[in-house]
Amino acid sequence: ILLCHSLGEWAGQPFQLSPWQAFIVWNLFGWEKRDGTRRFRRCFVSVARKNGKTTLCAGLAILLAAADNESGAQVFIGATKLEQAKLIHDEAERMLRKSPHIHKHTTILKNNIAFNATNSFIRPLGSDKPFDGLNPHGFFCDELHAFKPLQRKFFETMVTGSGSRSQPLQMIITTAADEKAMLYHEEADYARGVISGDIVDNTVFGMIFELDKDDDLFDESLWIKANPNLDVSVKLDYLKQQANEARNKPQAKNRWV
Repeated sequence: ILLCHSLGEWAGQPFQLSPWQAFIVWNLFGWEKRDGTRRFRRCFVSVARKNGKTTLCAGLAILLAAADNESGAQVFIGATKLEQAKLIHDEAERMLRKSPHIHKHTTILKNNIAFNATNSFIRPLGSDKPFDGLNPHGFFCDELHAFKPLQRKFFETMVTGSGSRSQPLQMIITTAADEKAMLYHEEADYARGVISGDIVDNTVFGMIFELDKDDDLFDESLWIKANPNLDVSVKLDYLKQQANEARNKPQAKNRWV
């Protein structure tokens, strides 16, 4: 294991994948077509906050830039604002600084992590403009639930800009959204269709962690459905606190749902 955690109680310790994270990685990087390239080109994951999605994406971004047999790999992290995109980028930077065997092969500058051997990089992007002309090998879309209609062009440009790459990967990882988040629901509904078999698309991999429609939101035994990292990165006491607030505050209940 080359990558290490950078923050909190796990800082400096090897990044051991949780079972749900391992399942995603196994599928994305272990399932190949006959020509040896990846089967899955887009991954949609919806999971509650505090479940380690930032750390997972940071590790995957490093993998795509440093160890995916792609020379000149451009790996972008996109979000509604540059500050949001930098959460994953900065985590990748911290992980590298805690992981000397990989760090020695990188050049880290402001908003850019360069991998010298592969002539590749990781960069964060805000959605204030569409960024035409990019050629992403990897695109991480963070918190799609927050994207507004005016940011659709940015999203579409990033997911359609990899035509010359042999096996690009688009990773959409987000928390759940309300009914106004149209782009989120388009992608989530498509992923649900693929998961159920109603849509046949062998390039899409989806995992949606959520309570079922008729579940009791305040039943502690069901919280793991939306929190696969329960008792790892997200603590039961934290969820109890959020649930207690949601019982007594309408705004908090909306966030809790």
